[in-house]
Amino acid sequence: MYAAPGFDNPIPATRDANMSFRNRHRFLDEVYNSYRDPSEVPAKILGYIAQAAGLSMEEILA
Repeated sequence: MYAAPGFDNPIPATRDANMSFRNRHRFLDEVYNSYRDPSEVPAKILGYIAQAAGLSMEEILA
């Protein structure tokens, strides 16, 4: 489990850069759905998300 600062509950995540396409999208959906307004996700949290999903910040913001 991975608990990023600002999250009440840990987020299941992996630091494996070989996360499958489907699992990566499930992970990103879970993270963004945990916020009322996904556009308000802090940049620091986006960094943790990118690291956990094995993506660059540009890919996360796309």
